[in-house]
Amino acid sequence: MVYELAELVASLGDSHTAAYPPEGLFNEAFPAGFFGLGDKVYLSGYLEGYEQFEPYLLREIVAVNDVSMEYILEKLASVTDPAHAEGIAEIYANGYLCPSLLDWAGCGYSEAYVLTGRITASAAIFCMSVFKAELGATVVGAPTGQFTKFFCPRGMNTDIVLPNSQITVQISGTWHEVEGLVEPVYDDEGKLYERENTVLPDVFVEQDIEDLRLGKDSLMEWVWRRWL
Repeated sequence: MVYELAELVASLGDSHTAAYPPEGLFNEAFPAGFFGLGDKVYLSGYLEGYEQFEPYLLREIVAVNDVSMEYILEKLASVTDPAHAEGIAEIYANGYLCPSLLDWAGCGYSEAYVLTGRITASAAIFCMSVFKAELGATVVGAPTGQFTKFFCPRGMNTDIVLPNSQITVQISGTWHEVEGLVEPVYDDEGKLYERENTVLPDVFVEQDIEDLRLGKDSLMEWVWRRWL
């Protein structure tokens, strides 16, 4: 709503009249820096640990999630004093660090990146189903280590210590059936694509041995390519 209000205020043509976002809105940021020159935007740097951006340094950003930078700048101009419209790329260079601003401009990064693998199980299965149902998330990675139907402990008091051996036994007390996830599929001959006790990702990406030798995470490489 803050951007809609800012758009209304900008129409007054007074740069000293403004609508400021609530505290914390800009706390979430991309791990990269940007700068504007004229009507173009470039990648200026990145945080430690995000060396995947190195090949893109000082490269022009022409689109975000298939939305042209020209359209984004037009959208951002609508929340800016018309007197500054010509320098919109430079004015909003730091604004590109804010996902909420890009989201409002219609090209946010909010497409939900749920990563899964062979050790994904239990509560993580629940998270996957919630993200898919509420956010339309795409599950990416390898098949999970558990299916959508399983037992779970009832709470904190499900451990029993056997009196003689002192062995602790945990007992499941509830049965869960998680909906909305991709179940195992069969080929024309009735053979399972994967073992029966698993959940399939929407996009299959598994660690590649060559990537491993180079110190790369194949799954994160897919995410970076998708994002960039």
